[in-house]
Amino acid sequence: MWIDDAVDAGTRKWRACEEAGISVRTYQRWLAHGAVPADRRPTAVRPVPSQALTPAERERILAVCCSRGLGSLPPSTDCAPAG
Repeated sequence: MWIDDAVDAGTRKWRACEEAGISVRTYQRWLAHGAVPADRRPTAVRPVPSQALTPAERERILAVCCSRGLGSLPPSTDCAPAG
């Protein structure tokens, strides 16, 4: 809507799109069906990566990280025993 207003006021479309932080091609895709569609990213179904931690692995890592001896150390600390 703002891009249309800017173009109606005499601004070049590419300049209005640049100011909005999008490309002219993105703007054209948005208007391909007559109106800008709603953002579908928040509701997109994303598959779980094959290398994702299992819930048990995640719980074990959290338990170790939050344990009394390690809980206050920064992640960059090498906690492995020497030897």
